[in-house]
Amino acid sequence: MRARPTEPALLRSPPLVMALAAFLCFLWCPPAGAAQLRVGTVCWAGFSGLNVADAKGFWSQQGLEVQVTVYRTNQEVNDALLQGHVDLALDMIGSWMGYYQAGVDIVVLAETDWSQGGDKILARTDFDPGDLRGQTVGIYLNKPSVTFFLDRFLRSQHLAYSDVKVVEADTQALTDRFIEGKFPVIVNYDPQSLRAVRLGNGRVYATSASYPGVIPEGFGALRERVKQFPPGHLAKFWKGFLQAVTWLQAPENWREYQRILNERTFPFDPDFSESDLRAMVDSVSMHSSTKLLERNSPRGGLERYMEDLSAFLLRTGQLRRPMEEGAVLATESFVAALREFDR
Repeated sequence: MRARPTEPALLRSPPLVMALAAFLCFLWCPPAGAAQLRVGTVCWAGFSGLNVADAKGFWSQQGLEVQVTVYRTNQEVNDALLQGHVDLALDMIGSWMGYYQAGVDIVVLAETDWSQGGDKILARTDFDPGDLRGQTVGIYLNKPSVTFFLDRFLRSQHLAYSDVKVVEADTQALTDRFIEGKFPVIVNYDPQSLRAVRLGNGRVYATSASYPGVIPEGFGALRERVKQFPPGHLAKFWKGFLQAVTWLQAPENWREYQRILNERTFPFDPDFSESDLRAMVDSVSMHSSTKLLERNSPRGGLERYMEDLSAFLLRTGQLRRPMEEGAVLATESFVAALREFDR
């Protein structure tokens, strides 16, 4: 008769079995009180509402725990969203459209602000942008969010988008290469565009303020992930975020807001001066409640932006998937939260 295999003595000890089970649960089971929503973003003053809401406990007041991760580059935060490391991300809306064009089932949940001068077209002072035909332009993200802005500038110079070649590099590498003289023209944003001017003999030829609304920003998420959110989570998230935007716009909070910007919004940089922080905050248009409602409501400004962006993609041979009604925009919960917040 075949002998029954004996269990290791370790597993015959109830206390050790319980300890092992607890250890495995620690590894595989989410702890009580774990973050209920994971949000990704990048170092940009326009997205600091996330950092304020986190620092001030506005989500905790709603009974919601949120984990905010600030990434160094747009590429990193976008990858984090696509790979499921975050549940939603705050970045440029044109980027979400770019992923939609690539076949990703992504939705835009809200427009929150737009770049109003923080994104810049920079050229070396000895270069005439009118001579760009056949040249290479460095851009920090090769997505419609940025290329649409570049196209607007090129058209102002009587050039077509096809007249130049674009090369992508992250914001710091882009500025480094500009300083080294490897790009005659770049598209970059603060704070790296400030460094390009100061150290790279750079001159600003146009900004996002030259074409108001050319780079709107807001929340994107994978459609399937949104379906998995527990009921009420998004409403609580929106309320905490809107509280934060209201708080950071109050002049009496400026001193504390500076600290949050340096510690949380720009965690990878040495502390910025008050004047630099003010310049970066002023280069973003954070929408008022009225503006948020107009932009996010049906047939509002966000839909018009999507139509303009689609026209740009069609004109430049980049349109792969027409934006049908309801295919990308899912702002209903944000609009409902806005109406509730304003009561």
